[in-house]
Amino acid sequence: MIFRSIILVACFTGMNPFQVKEKDIVSVSVNETILTPEEKSVAIIRVKVKADYHIQANNVTNESLIPISLETTPNRFFLLNKPIFPPYKFFRLEGTEERLNVFDSIFIIQLPVKAMSTTKEGQYLIKARIRYQACNAKTCLFPRTINFELPVIVKKHKLAD
Repeated sequence: MIFRSIILVACFTGMNPFQVKEKDIVSVSVNETILTPEEKSVAIIRVKVKADYHIQANNVTNESLIPISLETTPNRFFLLNKPIFPPYKFFRLEGTEERLNVFDSIFIIQLPVKAMSTTKEGQYLIKARIRYQACNAKTCLFPRTINFELPVIVKKHKLAD
């Protein structure tokens, strides 16, 4: 009886008690990027997709699917170039002949970063977000967004190798 009450409350409040949460399907992790003024480097963004799921690649063939995208908030301290996505895999949705371009498991997105010559030594956070559409073998979910920050440390002099 208690379980039925929880479901009724959830239904009337707009909650779905069986809905998989965004963090359960896709997670993002980043390491610090260390550079000096005017130096180019690459921020590494690790994306982990839950087993039995995939997300649409940055290059989709079906216009009704949402490709993954990485966006950053512009700032005056860094020049951020276009993200570099890994090669995608092919996936066939059950009941269709269409091949989808997808990412699954763990993959890396590279974001070229250059500190401007006027950037002072210190720690910075670059605001970023990944928008994606996750699917399993039978259905696709609504697009989701993960907001996160890229930590960047600017040193006065280049580090010794």
